[in-house]
Amino acid sequence: MIFHAFLIKYAEIAIKGKNRYLFEDALVKQMKLALEPVEGEFTVTKEQGRVYVFCPEKYDFDEAVEALQRVFGIVGISPVVIYEDQGFDQMAKDVVSYMEARYPGYNGSFKVYTRRAKKSYPITSMEVSAAIGEKILDAFPDASVDVHNPEMTLSVEIRDKIYVYSETLPGPGGMPIGIYLETEGVMVLGTEKVTGTDGERLEPARHLVKAGDYIVECNGTKIRDKKELQTILKTTDGTDVILKLRRDSEYLEVKVKPVRSKKNNCMLGIWVRDNAQGLGTVTFLNSDSRFGALGHGIHDTDTNALMEIRNGRVYETSIRSIQKGIDGNPGGIEGIIVYNRYNVLGKIDKNTDCGIFGTLDRTENLFQDTDPMEIMQTDEIKKGDAKIRCCVEGKVKEYKIRITKIDKHTREENKGLEIEVTDPKLLEITGG
Repeated sequence: MIFHAFLIKYAEIAIKGKNRYLFEDALVKQMKLALEPVEGEFTVTKEQGRVYVFCPEKYDFDEAVEALQRVFGIVGISPVVIYEDQGFDQMAKDVVSYMEARYPGYNGSFKVYTRRAKKSYPITSMEVSAAIGEKILDAFPDASVDVHNPEMTLSVEIRDKIYVYSETLPGPGGMPIGIYLETEGVMVLGTEKVTGTDGERLEPARHLVKAGDYIVECNGTKIRDKKELQTILKTTDGTDVILKLRRDSEYLEVKVKPVRSKKNNCMLGIWVRDNAQGLGTVTFLNSDSRFGALGHGIHDTDTNALMEIRNGRVYETSIRSIQKGIDGNPGGIEGIIVYNRYNVLGKIDKNTDCGIFGTLDRTENLFQDTDPMEIMQTDEIKKGDAKIRCCVEGKVKEYKIRITKIDKHTREENKGLEIEVTDPKLLEITGG
């Protein structure tokens, strides 16, 4: 069967309200980049609340799907067959022919879901679904209708043409963001010996500062980044330097005697780091435009200390590649972030062991078109049957689990629950 297009289903994170276009535009841009290596001219468009990829006459289906499955933000990819709109009778025949080609001899349960993007169509969505369902039953007498829990859902979208699809291939999910954190002061990574003008190797900051300290002032001047610290050191005449440190929650001052190098630079022998950047995915967004991302804190790669931030920003990003995780290697994502004001999506104000948190800009009445999920307090959680919501079938569904252990005193804040997946459908989809 030849598919003429793909309907793209994207993550239900931050897609309601006035910020919706930001994520849709970012998603479209990433999809275009992902499809560039695939032979043929693909067109990615936004149409009436949908994102479609229209395919060339000849293309490699598997290669196109594989490219789209590398785009973060996509949770489902539905291959679509497009028919000309020649009236309802012909539409019914086309849908039956789709079934015959796609599911010959089908004997399972199904339902027909109709969406009328073309509001001038003379028949209502429910009437179309019922009438087409009857035609399918005539053609497949062993099939049955089940509107609550069907084995297969046949979707019919009435636009300028008739779009038919019945399958959703999984995407990587997640809403990708670029992350930029600014620390309060500069973080100390460690100390080392430096060479003076006489060739002697000295370590002036040894035992005075330690890894994980933050240098927040130098000689009474506030320090925001490495460059400012270097600038102050250039102006010193070699006399003692007073560093104000933040160690855990306390502040202290230390006096360090710089070493003058052969290049006439004053050196403290301290390795420091200021800002951090990277990629991640949004976890949730609430009705006050507050978001959480990552699900874990951002730690310094050298000291493993949780980075304390002054502020930060999230940016639009383009994901270029995904490295699949294997045993012993968690994998990762690679992308491009352009750090300018046009790509800023919001602000970061907290970096915690549970993730980064902040506020997305230009977002109002975020959940006016959907139902928000109520948050349960930790003390309300009990062992026993429960449900999780995830997008492994291309849309958010609930699956059965069992909570087997609750640890309210765990060292790792986001690892307080032990669950067992009991839903046969979820186990089947994920291979156990």
